[in-house]
Amino acid sequence: MVKMLCMTNIALITNDPSLAQHWIHQAQDADYTITSHPSIAAFLSKDAALPQQTPQLVFVHFNSKTIETADFKILLSKAHSVLVLANQPSCVEALDLFQQGIKGYLNAYANHQRVEQILQTVQAGNVWLGQNLLNELILATANSTEQTNSALEALQCANLTEREVETANLILQGKSNLQIAQSLNISESTVKKHVKNLLEKHQVKDRLALVIKLRKAS
Repeated sequence: MVKMLCMTNIALITNDPSLAQHWIHQAQDADYTITSHPSIAAFLSKDAALPQQTPQLVFVHFNSKTIETADFKILLSKAHSVLVLANQPSCVEALDLFQQGIKGYLNAYANHQRVEQILQTVQAGNVWLGQNLLNELILATANSTEQTNSALEALQCANLTEREVETANLILQGKSNLQIAQSLNISESTVKKHVKNLLEKHQVKDRLALVIKLRKAS
């Protein structure tokens, strides 16, 4: 595990005492600290009282008791990086939340090694979603043949090479880099170069943001 350069504080929003205790306990062996808040409103109140507003990493336990829609929208409008904790992660819920602007979606009881990996990913400017759920989410966005065809037409109109179009098409189908390499009979390192070019040309930082942007463009 690569250590983070400095201790990171996580603002945890949950009204579940056992979950709060889980996060505080595992932080004892981690490169981050936990500040727990019982509600979004409580966090926003303390945040507004700070002399200087600084971006924070905010993990929100997503359930009907802790999420007030208006407060959640206010939280997303701030400069903070908001990640959602789910007891039972769902690709449908994840897609809706990512479109609203969250930076990560994970199991509420993720271990501290996984959390440190997530922090490094988000602090590097990327979003976090487990690979299996990511593939499910990508496939969930392709909910009609018409939408898929429109996305492919948008790719043809973009300033992409033939290989980049082929790579993007397979990404839209939820294929991994290895699967794309096998389909196109090229090396996985070459696929990574095509993916890097696609991200740069569409001005996004990760695979999920690329898929969402392609769907919107269609």
